[in-house]
Amino acid sequence: MKKIFTTFGLALFSLFAMSQCTGNYVSAEVTILTDTWPGETSWQLFNAANELVLSGGPYSTASTEYSASACVLPNECLSLAIYDSYGDGIFNPGGYSITVNGVEVGSGAVTGDGITQHFNCPVGSFCSTAAPILDMGSYTATFDNSWFVFTPTSTGTYSISTCGLSTCDTRVYIYSACGNDINTEGPEGTFAYNDVADCGEQAEINTILIANNIYYIRIGDTNNDCAGDINFSISYLGPPAGCTDITACNYNPIAEDDDGSCIYYPNPLCSGPDLQIDSLAFVTSLNMLTHQTASCDIVEGCVLGYGTRYVISFSSKVNNIGEQDYYIGNPTDNPEMFNTQNCHGHTHYNAYGDYRLFDMYGNLIPAGHKNGFCVMDLCGFGQYNCGDMGISAGCYDVYGAGTQCQWIDITDVPDGDYQFVVMINPYHMPDALGRIEENFLNNATQICIHIQHDANGVPSYQIITNGCEPYVDCEGVPGGAALYDCQGVCGGPALFGDLYTDSQIDSDDIITYMNLMAEENIVATTCNDLSGNDAVSIYDAALAVWCDHQAHIHDINGVVLDQCAFPRNIENPNQTVGLAISELNMENNYVEIEMMNTNADVLAYQFKITGLNISSVVSVVNAVEYPALTVFNDFTNDVFVISAVDSVILRQNLAHAVCRVYFSELTGEEICINPIVDIVNKNAELTANFIYNGCMTVGVNEITMSQSSHLVIQPNPIAGSAFVQVVGDRNAMKTLLVHDGMGRLVQTISVERMNKYFEVDFSTLSAGVYTLTGQDTSGAVSTERFVKL
Repeated sequence: MKKIFTTFGLALFSLFAMSQCTGNYVSAEVTILTDTWPGETSWQLFNAANELVLSGGPYSTASTEYSASACVLPNECLSLAIYDSYGDGIFNPGGYSITVNGVEVGSGAVTGDGITQHFNCPVGSFCSTAAPILDMGSYTATFDNSWFVFTPTSTGTYSISTCGLSTCDTRVYIYSACGNDINTEGPEGTFAYNDVADCGEQAEINTILIANNIYYIRIGDTNNDCAGDINFSISYLGPPAGCTDITACNYNPIAEDDDGSCIYYPNPLCSGPDLQIDSLAFVTSLNMLTHQTASCDIVEGCVLGYGTRYVISFSSKVNNIGEQDYYIGNPTDNPEMFNTQNCHGHTHYNAYGDYRLFDMYGNLIPAGHKNGFCVMDLCGFGQYNCGDMGISAGCYDVYGAGTQCQWIDITDVPDGDYQFVVMINPYHMPDALGRIEENFLNNATQICIHIQHDANGVPSYQIITNGCEPYVDCEGVPGGAALYDCQGVCGGPALFGDLYTDSQIDSDDIITYMNLMAEENIVATTCNDLSGNDAVSIYDAALAVWCDHQAHIHDINGVVLDQCAFPRNIENPNQTVGLAISELNMENNYVEIEMMNTNADVLAYQFKITGLNISSVVSVVNAVEYPALTVFNDFTNDVFVISAVDSVILRQNLAHAVCRVYFSELTGEEICINPIVDIVNKNAELTANFIYNGCMTVGVNEITMSQSSHLVIQPNPIAGSAFVQVVGDRNAMKTLLVHDGMGRLVQTISVERMNKYFEVDFSTLSAGVYTLTGQDTSGAVSTERFVKL
């Protein structure tokens, strides 16, 4: 075995902290400066033998230095890993320093989910200690995974190869950034990758690198096949060559030198690309796995719940058997082809891969979803990588089994028979050059499976060989992407959550949800019940916000892609939020509600309050940070609060006021929150909830308040648009008037159909103080003052 240096391990190293070290040992001291959330920070220090030397955290006091020390050998390779358990990063003033024998060997801030740093480690043993490649030639990889750093001086094609230089089974990886030294076996996270070249078990990458960009090269073997060093070479093959004539059918946008290969229609070689899903690779790779859910798995729709999930993992190999390349490009030049808004921070190519589970009646079963992360050549001779994506003619791309989200989640799928379909380019999109695939019939493959749960709820599957027909969509198109809409129409226009019926999910739908929840009788339908629990609540509105703002819907050339996957009903057991009554104000007739959300950012919440008749609800959270919509139900005394713009109530260490519930009269001697219906976090997950100080006892008071209509404006101050709430008879007001500080009428708002909420555009008003006035049919005048920023 070669020397192995790795960051993580479980073995305990039985050294103890002391102020004086004896013998050949010296003191290593780690100092952590906590941020404002010390309970979320922990760390571990490993030595060269992958043994845990020292650890610390979580901590109790914010912005405080904590130190611990242990005895280590001088000049020993040490790896410090600092973790953030919540996942939102360790913010300044968070930081660390490490000293060995009294000399500081490293320090810095900690950002993101945490960091891994290495000290006194051999050159090349980690990405952060990568050995420099200064010239073309031959090099030797000494460690099990040896790291090199290379900055090309010229843009062009470079070859990195172990062919003829090693005899064992090798792999070559190229990365565009230095991560946390997680040495995967496959191409996940790479810029370019090769396992098997034309020279046998050796590896070779011929790929285009950009001048002055930094690349990290990892040389490794397959499952520890190499007993000794691995020799490899790097060489410059010249500028990218190909057809540079844009009018040619084989135009190569990344070519700099024309190699005379241009061909033109009607040449039969202009037939175009043809992506083919490898059915054999799919079927032979099927494997049942258990997966422990990470937060990004939920956000990106890879699994449908927390804890242990049972997934069917598989490989997707995509061959381009056509005459032309399938060119995708990059987000800078082809932004319409990509989605950059996602949890992992990866650039996803839209509509590349889609994994679907159907029942035998053609109904889509939520089971996870896939979008292409990086589409690149893996055959060795190809030219495309994560910098410029595509699949060369005659080459292929592979998403290997075990790659993140390369599965379907069957944990909660009911027992029964299903059709499991893997589709490539399911919407039959042209590539970035407008090339259309020659054949779409080979873009999908499928198997039929029977899913069965045992007495403990653990699922298993069996492949059904008899009666499994080739997949056709509901329109009868082989390998097609058409689905039933929420009204049961194949390929229909009705989107889940589109209550405003304008073929998109946006703030109009959130307002419609809020108005719907204020009605006496709320009927749950397939289109409005996004959680699938046969009821309409603030959670459904929050799911619509999630769908609007998490970039799950894309439109390319008029084709709607990646409609949000509903129903979606996810509970996060790791986040808990509580509500309490903090104040009863009899002078101004309101009850103040406070929230305890120490470990969850809250997007929306709903609760029922008893003992009073509600007249209005107002959010008291900073309107700039959390521009809230509030509404209440006259018949059930439910209170609903949400942000339609994807803002959240940020988590805080202490309880804090979130809203005031104004009342027209008290109806009993006790006011209670009973129950909390939903509290939804920023990822549109239901949190665990609890009530503390949930009731307040009062004497029966006869409080008579005006029942005429009045106005509430949120947010206030206003930057552009604001939401106007009518409290009382919302059908009485027909006209609203806006006057400036001098009393001049500057805007008239006609109201044709008054809901409890409607949006008004104030963007044309100059900065200043204004008055919004409305008069209802009873003659009562309501006036609300607002500030225009």
